[in-house]
Amino acid sequence: MSILSVLQWLAATQWSIALHESVYVWPLLESLHVLCLGLFVGTAVMLDLRLLGVATTHIPASAFTQRLLPWTRRAFVIMVVTGLLLFTATPVTYYNNLSFRLKLILMVAAGFNVWFFHARTRRRVADWDSAVTPPAAARMAAIVSLTAWAGVVIAGRLIAYEDSPTHLLTRISPWIFPAFESAHLLGLCALGGTLLIIDLRMLGLGLTSQPLAALATGVDPWLRRSLALMVSTGLLLFASEGGRVLHTPAFWVKIATLPLAVVYTFTVRRRVASQSLDTSRLTRLTATVSLVLWFTVAAAGRWIGFSS
Repeated sequence: MSILSVLQWLAATQWSIALHESVYVWPLLESLHVLCLGLFVGTAVMLDLRLLGVATTHIPASAFTQRLLPWTRRAFVIMVVTGLLLFTATPVTYYNNLSFRLKLILMVAAGFNVWFFHARTRRRVADWDSAVTPPAAARMAAIVSLTAWAGVVIAGRLIAYEDSPTHLLTRISPWIFPAFESAHLLGLCALGGTLLIIDLRMLGLGLTSQPLAALATGVDPWLRRSLALMVSTGLLLFASEGGRVLHTPAFWVKIATLPLAVVYTFTVRRRVASQSLDTSRLTRLTATVSLVLWFTVAAAGRWIGFSS
């Protein structure tokens, strides 16, 4: 029995049909999948930037791997589980999709890179833990990780456009709109990582050995850059399909929440982070509000794609 025949049988099952035709379950699964992708890739990006010696160089590399690794693992598990459920909804379509196959190959490459780093390079972390520029092996692992996970995000986004490119930008070129949307998603991933590192610290989790104010200062430039990428590509995406999204409730939820989240991040959250030396009720409340606001922005943005 071939793989395709097994997938055709799976696609004909009551479970697969019900999941694919569900009005709410399938969109909810994909939204959760994308949100966990953002958290997982975002924290991985911050570790890779540290290994390259271009961000948060005052933090030992081991602090990232020891304190953030449990959170990246949880996000990865949820991402894989929701991805498998999404695959069972339309298995034949995914199987025949070139971008999906490329995504799987890149995930395997990224996974091997993670294994090699922890099995070999990280064993000698005591020799270079606090070095501003880690050794070549660690930097190479970071480059491979950044390349592979960026490829996973882009390939995953291109799955939806392989057969039916649409919108104004894709009338000019079938790749422009998917490219902008991929860049938008990459910006979201990077933003999620920078936000999560600080919010977890404010909740008394993650990089608790690092002073909150210094950690916030080190992450701030990358927060600004990722936010600028997300907003600029978002404006281009809106320009190409404004007539459709203006009639979706999810768009207005995002538009109402995004300015509030941005203002809150650069006023209240920044002030609390710069003045708080340790976790307190105020810092925990500030982080909770930040997570709720940005989660709403991300969830509403993903839900736009499912609104008619």
